[in-house]
Amino acid sequence: MSENAVGVSEHFELCERKDAKAEMDRVLGDIAEQINAEISLTDRQDNSLPFVDEKNCIEMRSFYTKVGGPYSKTEDSKTRELKLQDLQLVQQLEEDFAQVDDFPDTQERLQQWHEDKELKDEQLAESAVAIVLHKALGSEYLVMKSSPYDDYVNGIDTIVFNKYTGEVVCVFDEMLGSDVVSAVERYDQKIEHVTESALKVDGVNIKYGLTLDVVAEQYIRTAVHDIPLLCLNVNRDNLHQLLQEYQNTVDNKTDAEITMLKKIIDDIQEQKEKILKKSTKSQMHSDIAEIDKLIEKLQTHI
Repeated sequence: MSENAVGVSEHFELCERKDAKAEMDRVLGDIAEQINAEISLTDRQDNSLPFVDEKNCIEMRSFYTKVGGPYSKTEDSKTRELKLQDLQLVQQLEEDFAQVDDFPDTQERLQQWHEDKELKDEQLAESAVAIVLHKALGSEYLVMKSSPYDDYVNGIDTIVFNKYTGEVVCVFDEMLGSDVVSAVERYDQKIEHVTESALKVDGVNIKYGLTLDVVAEQYIRTAVHDIPLLCLNVNRDNLHQLLQEYQNTVDNKTDAEITMLKKIIDDIQEQKEKILKKSTKSQMHSDIAEIDKLIEKLQTHI
């Protein structure tokens, strides 16, 4: 998502944002506990190891070989770049993003940037979408935020994983415009770009991903390839209404939540139909079949 500053133009008070964020952080923490319990990772000393952090973001450090992951500091191939380089890249990108903040100390500037970022509409929208999707899909799917690397490098915000087939069904990139017109324009442009890209390479790659060995009933940390990338156009007014409702509790289903869920379904349907019209690839049709199942599950909650 874009890095727009928090401002009065977003007409949602800072104190309200903080209250809504605190409640969403609580729920994201609960979701993270459920996902970590489901995946049940341990390191080489059999100590519990989180796959996602307390914000429900995939934890890159759990992919080190020293804790049983697939990436080592010595590997350097097309699909397994240096893990250390990835962490350094994320840090460098965030330092570049934070340059706009007027703090001479790098750590202080980064801390302020992270605090400001978490209160922006874009970041709050990502959390809201993850929560709404989890509430609708959690019985059959794992809904996680991507690793910082896949967010910055591959443009992936949210990952949806089928617990029974052991496969990533699709990934989402949430978008939020400054107003209705710009959001629609950006959405249409990106839809076309994503659709064309999906036809060329059958989807996007996730470096910090997950599969399931169904026979062994064991989750495997690994890169996954050719995953359908879909855009979600989050309406700012709908988001603000949802955040107002979330200030007190996220546990109950709300009108704004149902509105967001309907919009998510519409966005998925529109992109699915565009892809089907242009693609003759068998793998893409198989992916679309899994997305249809996802839509059916979402529809039972509206």
